[in-house]
Amino acid sequence: MERAFVKTAIVTGAARGIGRATSLVLARQGFAVALIDLLEEALEQTARDVAALGVGRQAIGHGTP
Repeated sequence: MERAFVKTAIVTGAARGIGRATSLVLARQGFAVALIDLLEEALEQTARDVAALGVGRQAIGHGTP
C-alpha cells in the first residue's frame, strides 16, 4: 500500500511582509499552509490568496496579544 504525504508548513506573521510572501511561495510549491498572525483582517486576505492557489490552508487569528 502506497502512502500519500502532504507537505505542511506553519507560518507565523503570515498577514504581511516576509510571512505573507513565504506563505504564498510555499503554497505555490504545493504545501498546505497554516497561517498565524495577530492582524486578523490582513490574515484573512492572505488566506484567500493562498486558497486561490488551490492548496489547503488554515488561518488562525489571535486578536490582541
